[in-house]
Amino acid sequence: MTNHSTGDPRGRLMTLPEIAEYLHTTERNVRRLTQNRLVPTVKIGRRVMAWSSDLDHFITENTRPARPEARR
Repeated sequence: MTNHSTGDPRGRLMTLPEIAEYLHTTERNVRRLTQNRLVPTVKIGRRVMAWSSDLDHFITENTRPARPEARR
């Protein structure tokens, strides 16, 4: 899987606001995820960023299958 704009197989680097939008959550929640090291990050100066492929992996690893329908 290669990002067409950069050619990097990791996708693209995303800022905290972009990560929050991508994960459909708040920046505060993203900060918590990164501070607890649940999502790998890259620090460039003061800016904390993450690769889009790492976010996809985080989503995949934290996806739970649906429960089968309850018996009646």
